[in-house]
Amino acid sequence: MVGCAPMKKLLSILALAVVLACGGGKHYWQAQPAQGGPITIQPEQIWVAHGKLWVRTNVVNGTGQPIMINRDAIVARLPNGAVVHRAAGSATIHAPYLIPPGGAHAVYVEFYADGLDWQTVPNAQVDFSPGLTVNGQPMAVPPLMVSQ
Repeated sequence: MVGCAPMKKLLSILALAVVLACGGGKHYWQAQPAQGGPITIQPEQIWVAHGKLWVRTNVVNGTGQPIMINRDAIVARLPNGAVVHRAAGSATIHAPYLIPPGGAHAVYVEFYADGLDWQTVPNAQVDFSPGLTVNGQPMAVPPLMVSQ
């Protein structure tokens, strides 16, 4: 068809303009694994987009007992002392994860605070301890340190 190439180019330019107008894509952050005794939190991908900090990890249970992860209790602690709770999305699952001894499970959380511009936050501590239990008892693990 004659004229399709210019139309595709125009649509591509318009799509790019929409993405840029909406704040662009993902702004990636970095992190190192957090090891707290027999529990390891391995970062997979961390980024800021759409006003949220998105954190994808893999939690490895090196204990001899099952552990429970309640993602709704995981928090992000900012350098100024503020605590940001997990975003309450309508499509997210809020049931806890049970990780068997020696097992691992992907744990994805996102954090949102009204009016917070994550681009101005240099780093955060993602604290899994409030949401991690062994035999119903809380278990402290070092926070996952994430930074721009």
